[in-house]
Amino acid sequence: MYLQCGDIVQSKMQQSRVKHILKTVNTNYDTMLEHFSLMLGEIVEDEERNSLIVNEILNLTGRKILVLSERIEHLNILWHLLDAKGVEAVLIYGGLKSKEKRLQFEKAKSASINLSSTGYHIHNFMRFFIGNDRFLQD
Repeated sequence: MYLQCGDIVQSKMQQSRVKHILKTVNTNYDTMLEHFSLMLGEIVEDEERNSLIVNEILNLTGRKILVLSERIEHLNILWHLLDAKGVEAVLIYGGLKSKEKRLQFEKAKSASINLSSTGYHIHNFMRFFIGNDRFLQD
């Protein structure tokens, strides 16, 4: 890359105001399946694991939460579990029609919990989470 682009002419380092924490939560999930895509299907429907995810989300009150999954089915399950607890969340994935997608992105601006498939949408969410100072406060 350096050979093609040349010397760095200008750079700007910005001090992050957000403390990022990665928390690992162990589950009892086990499988006898050997094929990865079958395992993913099985883990998406694992009730204990999904309950743990929802409980972790609920423990983070007052924060802006972005839940990413490659599986739209998983996002739907999590959305329904949150909805059953009376918790409002925004669900955005690639299969939405343009009008619905715009509406959901507008809701995502003020929602505290956003569920999204990975890929294209992460760029749009970053505008809400990184580009807007009110979401950078700890």
